[in-house]
Amino acid sequence: MMFRIKFIVLALSLLISSSIFADEGKKSNSEDSNAQATSTEKFLDKFSASTKITNNHVWRAISSGSAPCIEPYVSYRLNGLSVSAWSSYAIDYSYKEFDIFVKYDWEFLQVGLFDYYCPNPQVLTNDFTDFSSLNTRHLYEVQLNYTGHENFPLNIITGCFIGGFDKDENGSQLYSTYFEMNYTMKAKKNQLKAEVGMTPFKGMYADHFSVFNYGLTLMREIQITEKWSILSSYKLIYNKEINDLYFSVGFVLS
Repeated sequence: MMFRIKFIVLALSLLISSSIFADEGKKSNSEDSNAQATSTEKFLDKFSASTKITNNHVWRAISSGSAPCIEPYVSYRLNGLSVSAWSSYAIDYSYKEFDIFVKYDWEFLQVGLFDYYCPNPQVLTNDFTDFSSLNTRHLYEVQLNYTGHENFPLNIITGCFIGGFDKDENGSQLYSTYFEMNYTMKAKKNQLKAEVGMTPFKGMYADHFSVFNYGLTLMREIQITEKWSILSSYKLIYNKEINDLYFSVGFVLS
């Protein structure tokens, strides 16, 4: 009889102990799972993405393609470092571009390294992996930008092509350089940006020193629902070098 009682007590003790350990294990697994979920959320929250639809792709007063473009963008940001990809596709296949770039931000300064890939629409096959030959369709640019202050939102962009198809008729690198100053005024739903761009010497933008890019952009938030809105932009651009005027309209979905 005593043996049976001892056996029952021992069995109950083991059952209670295993139950306690099981609860602790579940709690530990739950904590690990929660920590993993939090870590995953933190990682995913550092991504941002958007898609722009525009009637005409105009960059630094240079128009590309002959049809509206769809322009996807995705970026991952960790503290001051960001790695991004951007592209533009004309709906009539007259223009295509794919860019990868890395930026690092200090308080008011930003350094960037860009790889612009611009395949020739007249050629059926373009070699993306051709990075160094005379036939490459890549452009490599280094940028140093002053990003301004909220009380005085003046932005200064400095960019220089250090490699790629930015070459003269003899195959020598031109090192085309671009400087831009822009100033943005902000209201609750509207922003107005004025910009002026120039090149100091012969290169991709002009055959000489030239202040050639003049632009005025109105950006307006269009409220679709209570929680969702679309950013629209309306940009007037004048290129003095070719004496041409563009009006670009874009809508950004994010």
